[in-house]
Amino acid sequence: MQMNFRRQQGFTLVELLVVIAIIGVLVALLLPAVQAAREAARRGQCLNHLKQMGLALLNHESAKGAFPKGRWNVLPNDTGKHDVADRSAAKSNDHSWQVVTLPYAEEANITRLYDLKKPWFHADNRTAVSTPIAFFRCPSVAEVDRFDANFASAIKPAAGDYGCTNSIGKSAWTSAQPSLGTYPGDMDSMGDNNERVIGVLTKVLDRAACRMKEITDGTSNTLLLSEGAGKPDKYTKGRKGDANGNQVPVAEGVGWADPDSGFTVNNSAQFINFTNDREIYSFHVGGAPFCFADGHVQMIGEDVEMTVGIALVTRAGEEILPASY
Repeated sequence: MQMNFRRQQGFTLVELLVVIAIIGVLVALLLPAVQAAREAARRGQCLNHLKQMGLALLNHESAKGAFPKGRWNVLPNDTGKHDVADRSAAKSNDHSWQVVTLPYAEEANITRLYDLKKPWFHADNRTAVSTPIAFFRCPSVAEVDRFDANFASAIKPAAGDYGCTNSIGKSAWTSAQPSLGTYPGDMDSMGDNNERVIGVLTKVLDRAACRMKEITDGTSNTLLLSEGAGKPDKYTKGRKGDANGNQVPVAEGVGWADPDSGFTVNNSAQFINFTNDREIYSFHVGGAPFCFADGHVQMIGEDVEMTVGIALVTRAGEEILPASY
């Protein structure tokens, strides 16, 4: 009697394992490309945030005849820092450049809540400064809603990831010797008031705000803004924590409205990505985004030489920049 055998439909175990192995290889090959594409999108969004802020600053300069200072006090003759009632660790100046850019960046609702006659840390301004603002936050920082943990009150200032490049400090300058010579001033007095070290959004309170014509190094060669991302947590050289791995918060300059969010570049180790504690620091791979005084934005690699970084920060240093950096 003849018997007919019919092959059973479906995969054998070996075939199934081969298919799974092929899919695993394809995923392993594609995942880095997907991650790179996502990071490219985040980097583009971050540069767009800086572009928005740069245009707001240029509109302020056009309307007022000068860029805002990096920080200032309510009383014009007051050049000191003031106690912050619910943040005992650090004093502060009254206002920062961020608050006067809000009307030029379509943030009218926050502008109406903010009273320029009172310091940014005043209770009457807490609702405004505790409001997270999208274009003050870098999309590459994982934690979205971040607040200044140094404040004891229930309502804390919302964190920001961007700051102005105020000036060059003595440590950064000295690390670039011998090409630059002796630091032109004393950081404890008016060192960062010297033309060779001062930036556009100066933090020198008894100096007039910078006008466009005072950027003699050229607006396309002079920085306005960059990143100090990841606050309130402190980061050092790509790792969370200080140089010893201790998990500590950044003491000041955390909030987007905090005047100390600006940078006096003063780290002798490297210009970019050493620490986010009042220095230029980015979560983007290989460098940091910057906005220049003419409004254009670009990434600069973290291996940029200190002398180049100093030349970019200063507005009237008369340095000669290399063709590429």
